[in-house]
Amino acid sequence: MSYRETFVKRITRDYDPDAVCSKCGGEAVSTRYCLEGQMSTICHYIDKEHMHRYCQRCHHEWLERVVN
Repeated sequence: MSYRETFVKRITRDYDPDAVCSKCGGEAVSTRYCLEGQMSTICHYIDKEHMHRYCQRCHHEWLERVVN
């Protein structure tokens, strides 16, 4: 499996505006919408739109699918 395929598989759930961090349970979670092909630190291998989530307490990051 390629590095890019590993990142794409990280999008395991749909966007939930009320989500809490799965690592620490923190409720201070920020959201950034990432366009198709947008470059960033964690999602530069993702070539489709997604939501980039970030826990402000423990700094855990994860990706979620956009709601169509």
